[in-house]
Amino acid sequence: MLPSERAAINIALIAMGLFVFSACSYPYDDDTALPQEGASVVADAGADQDVLTGVVVTLDGSSSSGAANASLSYSWSFTSLPADSTATLSSADDIDPTFAADVDGTYVLELVVSDESDNSASDTVMISASEDAPPVANAGSDQQVSSGAVVTLDGSGSSGADNATLSYSWSFTSVPASSTATLSSADSDSPSFTADADGTYVLELLVNDGSDDSTPDTVTITASASGSSGVSFSGDIQPIFDAECTVCHFAGGGEDDDFLALTSDVSYSRLVDQPASNTPNTLVVPGDSSNSELYLRVSGTSTGSRMPTGGQLSDADQELIRTWIDDGAANN
Repeated sequence: MLPSERAAINIALIAMGLFVFSACSYPYDDDTALPQEGASVVADAGADQDVLTGVVVTLDGSSSSGAANASLSYSWSFTSLPADSTATLSSADDIDPTFAADVDGTYVLELVVSDESDNSASDTVMISASEDAPPVANAGSDQQVSSGAVVTLDGSGSSGADNATLSYSWSFTSVPASSTATLSSADSDSPSFTADADGTYVLELLVNDGSDDSTPDTVTITASASGSSGVSFSGDIQPIFDAECTVCHFAGGGEDDDFLALTSDVSYSRLVDQPASNTPNTLVVPGDSSNSELYLRVSGTSTGSRMPTGGQLSDADQELIRTWIDDGAANN
């Protein structure tokens, strides 16, 4: 091979090598969207809803996510409303604000969430309201309970057109193999049953407004032996209080008997089966987080102020508290 030929081949190989390097390092052309900074924060405005005109709609941003242990802030806004609507949000910075679907039509809302450093891209949800819609069954939230607990179901969130009187029909669709559970009153909005065996109970609710049946809605109740989740009061729950709550709820911090101290020496006895000071609820009802004021406050579902003041617990901490309560609220 002549020197001139060898030189030509080397130049070609170098050129090819540079091309391959370039193709591997810069895979985006002018029409390709580059990854967005802040993608670790993701807004989720929840599922679209078909509702009856006049009902109060609850939005749900709880599936939004951020970096591990980051506290998220929420910003909701309407992007479109029916022409004659005067709908307003109850609180645009809540995780689950509400509004009244006051006229027929489509309501489109946008959610943006942020943590300490990043904002998410927006996510939208569509609410379609109609006076001619059939009634809507709402079987309530899933529950985790201790085996042997009495479970109260809640269909009170069901709705019908023009405040129609609803009839209720509950039924089991599955129970644990050894269970003989029966409903106390299958035609009421809040029947109960005893979770007499470990396992999963699935119940279905149908409502009727006098002319139309709803689409069925289901709720799942999971029963397990007390303490089976492994969540420990001393190892999992008290550290949450120490990190997030005792700056206000410290021993000797109040002069009246209603003051709730959450320091390790008194917190368990001040919480379990004790009345809340500003609501008719009990602070912790073993086996029932849905009626425990502690969980209602930290999850933002209480009629009282959300706790901790000025912020909120991470989803993981909220889940630990809920699981500990539903598992029997043991002093372990």
